[in-house]
Amino acid sequence: MSAIVIDNGSFRTRAGFAGDSTPQVVLPTVAGRPRGPRLLAYMMNTPGLKTVYVGKEALAKRGIMRIKRPIEEGVITNWDDMEEVWRSIFIDHEYLRVSPEEHAILVTESVASPPQNREKMAQVMFELFTAPALAIRTTAELALLASGRKTGVVIEFGHDATHVVPVHDGVIVKEAVCRLDVGGIDLTEYFIKLLMEERGYCLTTSHERRQVEEMKERLAYVALDFDEDMLKAAAAGPNGEQQFEIQTGNDTDTYKVGTELFRVPEALFKPTLIESESQGIHRLILDAILKCDSNIQSQMWSNVVLAGGMAMLPGLADRISRELRSHVPTATALKITTPEDGSTSAWLGGSLMAEAATQDIWWTLEDYTRVGPSVVHSSPAARCVS
Repeated sequence: MSAIVIDNGSFRTRAGFAGDSTPQVVLPTVAGRPRGPRLLAYMMNTPGLKTVYVGKEALAKRGIMRIKRPIEEGVITNWDDMEEVWRSIFIDHEYLRVSPEEHAILVTESVASPPQNREKMAQVMFELFTAPALAIRTTAELALLASGRKTGVVIEFGHDATHVVPVHDGVIVKEAVCRLDVGGIDLTEYFIKLLMEERGYCLTTSHERRQVEEMKERLAYVALDFDEDMLKAAAAGPNGEQQFEIQTGNDTDTYKVGTELFRVPEALFKPTLIESESQGIHRLILDAILKCDSNIQSQMWSNVVLAGGMAMLPGLADRISRELRSHVPTATALKITTPEDGSTSAWLGGSLMAEAATQDIWWTLEDYTRVGPSVVHSSPAARCVS
């Protein structure tokens, strides 16, 4: 049977089968539990109701459920809720509908994930779900693999943060990894702030904020020359603005937006705009490459790969290229690759790896039974050649 591939993200979790080009399941990484003991008792004793909902089901019941995200900044922090997300992915009729004990499982982890989380993940997959085999790979490694490379610098634009991750021959150069404290949620909050403070709009409900987030994903872009675009916008005046609509109950409100569409992504290059002390993304890419061994730096410059939802921002690759070009050594090519869909890059890499994999990426249930959770700190390949 095909292996199951699960990409665990702070914002969304994606799951599907090895060999497929797209995930079969994409759901918000959230879990909801009843607000208060009386509601809990009612739901426990009412046929057809559950005491835990995940994904869109949880969000639809936010009025009566406490909604939590089990992954923060790429790291699993609430294992009970994460187990519910995984259980739902495996067995719910609208998701995979599989028996996890019949499939090898490849799961992703963030480069920021601590070693003990890898042990806990193995414990859950082997003991709770009885998986016959397990592989755990970083999202950066898999996103790079999806681009057809094993060496390069992956810029992972996440929900809570952005990481610059050099990878050499499939191995992360840990000492060169850099972090930008700006993620998709920060840009959304900045967008809302600009619309409320400068235009006087009232955007306070979760529904309104979600629609602003969708508008950001649909219309925002990165300016190649920020100052020049500001001058052009000033010259165009109201004629250069766009309108968007937000549904509020039975009514539709119309809003105008202009420079916000490129001022918001500018925070990736100037984090001080959102009161962050981080360096801009272009400076972190430079720092990460210079921390690598000098013998592989030219390979890094030639293989800069964007990943994550924000990787699809129009103009992003061109702006990064412009900011970095003066720092690239003479006779060294600078190449920045944008995927077809940055949000699924890591999942696709996992699908490719799991489909082509031999035993050298899998820890088996037998390995786990013999060694315990610490088995994840050894290479499965070592077992294969011993």
